Amino acid sequence: MFEQAQGRDGLVFLDAALLIQAGMHKKVDEVWLVTADLETRIRRVMQRDGLTHDEVLQRICAQMSDEEMRRYADEVIENNGTLEQLHKKIGELLRQRGYVR
Repeated sequence: MFEQAQGRDGLVFLDAALLIQAGMHKKVDEVWLVTADLETRIRRVMQRDGLTHDEVLQRICAQMSDEEMRRYADEVIENNGTLEQLHKKIGELLRQRGYVR
C-alpha cells in the first residue's frame, strides 16, 4: 500500500497513493499531495503499466478526485515536469519549512 523512506534528520516519507482513502492521513504530521494534469497522468501510467488510455482513465475515475484530496493536503505539488523538477520542488519545500538546510 505504501513505500516508506527514512530521510535525513529523522524525517520519514510515505509514498502512499491511498493514504487519505485508508484514513492513514490521521497518523501523519503532514500530507503533501503530488498531482499532475490528467493527460500527463494517463500517459505516465500507460507507459509504466502497459495499459490502454481507457483502462487508465477508468482507474483514475474510480479513485478519489484531486479536488477531494486537496482538502486533506497541507501542500500540493504540481508534477507535470521531470523527476528532477519534482525533486527540486520537494527540496525547496523542505528548506522553506525548516526540515533541511
